[in-house]
Amino acid sequence: MNKPEHLSKEVGDQFADKSVVENYGYRPQYSQAVIDILSDQGRGTSMSVLDIGSGTGEVSIPLADKGHSVIGVDPSAAMVKAARAKGSTAEFVNSYIEEFSSNQRFDLLVAANSIHWPDWSVTFPLLKRLAKPHTKLAIVTGGDLVVEGIKDDILQIIQKYSTTRNFKPYSIVKLLQEQGFISNVTAIDLPGEALTQHIDEYVASFHARNGFSLERMDTDQARAFGTDIRQVLTDYGFENEVTGNVFYSVTFADIESPE
Repeated sequence: MNKPEHLSKEVGDQFADKSVVENYGYRPQYSQAVIDILSDQGRGTSMSVLDIGSGTGEVSIPLADKGHSVIGVDPSAAMVKAARAKGSTAEFVNSYIEEFSSNQRFDLLVAANSIHWPDWSVTFPLLKRLAKPHTKLAIVTGGDLVVEGIKDDILQIIQKYSTTRNFKPYSIVKLLQEQGFISNVTAIDLPGEALTQHIDEYVASFHARNGFSLERMDTDQARAFGTDIRQVLTDYGFENEVTGNVFYSVTFADIESPE
């Protein structure tokens, strides 16, 4: 298994940090189009769904609301607690996916911005066992609020302040394909959907992401990050709110278990 260094278990564990969980709701929600594409895999019938890295239930709960039987698995006890508090029929399990055990076989496996974290050499043989013969893995990527004209400025600020210092750009689907963990890939790139967000919420959304946990940034660093983001937005004419587009891609693939 060959993964970028910044996709380590230690880095992924920051999603259990209090500030990450508290700010998670400021991240853009998965669009209705994403939920519909996933739900449509059932072709009008109820599916058994395993949501890998389910967080606070952003995918699990909408799928359960559509009548599917959903189990969400997440290693963060705080995330699982927050998901359960929403009162859905979805079931949430506090576990690393590598340690998850079930006698059930699922109709659909979903990994929404999460499959980059686990140990693939352990996870994919497990997923193969949990899948029915024709089950697909749905990999959902995207979800950032993209503001045209300031993307490069925001990226420079992210690179300056992120506590994850060894980040390298990557394509999760390409990595999994190249290493034989998935095959027969079909990608659906969705058009951007407009979103307007209060600037304070936009800044807070970063603190629910890799590299910006407030527990891992000192107070001055976190304050300076917010100041720099706000300054860029002000320079481009955004006062109280920022408007951009959110893009998602849903990739369906067969699950492989390479030797």
